[in-house]
Amino acid sequence: MALSIVSMDSSPHRKKNKRNKGGINFEKILLGAKFLFPVLIVFISYTLIAFVDNCTNKMAKEKSKFSNDIEGFDREIENLKIGIQRAKGGNIPSQIKRFGLKLNYPKPGQKRELVRMADNKKDNGKTKLLVMKRRH
Repeated sequence: MALSIVSMDSSPHRKKNKRNKGGINFEKILLGAKFLFPVLIVFISYTLIAFVDNCTNKMAKEKSKFSNDIEGFDREIENLKIGIQRAKGGNIPSQIKRFGLKLNYPKPGQKRELVRMADNKKDNGKTKLLVMKRRH
């Protein structure tokens, strides 16, 4: 009589797991890459959007600063031109032209001449007042 022993572990339909000791598991790396790649793209796009927005804001501030500086220089140039005209004595006609005022020179009958009589002193030492004399 022969005795046969069959073990339960050695069934043909059971699959053994192979372990790669010291090897790389490419399936897990591929799964991680499939998850990390879209997250990385979204992160990079938001970072670039923030960077471009920051640069745009800086340039807008610099532009407004430069335009304010240019306006200040223009005002200073205009004031210097007015100062030069004032020193030359031609400020009033240029201001009339600049502001578009419709002023004309006075007619000959409208002019009056001031005569200064301060040089003539009275006996008591007081000076006479200015006298207005009308032209005829």
